[in-house]
Parts: sequence; C-alpha cells; structure tokens
Amino acid sequence: AWILSVQPDLEPRIDWGIAGSGIATDSTVPIELNHWHYLAATVSYDAATNRSSARVYLDGELTGSLLNNPDAGPPTEYNTGVAIGAANYDDDGNIKQRFRGVIDEVTVYDRPLSDEEIRHRYQNVFLRVLLDLQRDHEDDD
Repeated sequence: AWILSVQPDLEPRIDWGIAGSGIATDSTVPIELNHWHYLAATVSYDAATNRSSARVYLDGELTGSLLNNPDAGPPTEYNTGVAIGAANYDDDGNIKQRFRGVIDEVTVYDRPLSDEEIRHRYQNVFLRVLLDLQRDHEDDD
C-alpha cells in the first residue's frame, strides 16, 4: 500500500509498505501555494534482497528518497480501493481528509519510472499547461 500526500508543512511525502510499517519519505522542498506543480513518486521492491525504495519528485526533480529499506516488506494487496484527493477513512468508511486544490492528469504505471522519464513527462506537461494558459489569455483579448 502507498499514499502520496502533501503534509501540513507543504512538503510532499510518500508512505509505503506493509500495513503498520510506517515507512515514509519526505521531500526536502515544500510546495509553493497557488502555483501549478508536478508531483510524482516511485516505489520499487527487490524480491532478491527483500528491500524497498521510494523516491519523491517535485516539478521533475528528485527531492526526497529512501533507498534499499529492509523494513517495508513486499507489496501487499488491499481491498480498500483507490482514493485520489482523499485519505484516512473512519470506521464507517467515511473520508476524514480531503485535498484542497485541483488534481489533474493522474497516471499510475506498472513499474517505477526513471529520473529521466519523470523529468521528460514534467517538461511535456508543463509545456501543455503554458500553451493552454497562453491560448486562454489570447481568447480573453
């Protein structure tokens, strides 16, 4: 299981591992409010060494990592479904925390992307955002 979140101090964080293991990797760079950002994370598991690694990226740059951790354990299947923009359910299944902002273009891959792949995707998405903003500005004129 894993959770990609933004903490109250505005630092991105990835939590992962077997239930209750509490493994987390924080970004060293906080998110600037009211600006567009590209947030990504990778989690990998090496069965031969029984070690997990996680990386957090902000705007295409690696900003936090925890590598070759033996405490997270292998990936586990959960029947809790997927929540985007929400976390921490109470005993009745109600969401206790919701993301305040806009989330766009969520993508999940079946493998961890490389640093270069994440940087390339950030550059492509950022270019599209800039072009859309320019087009919107021209339409307003």
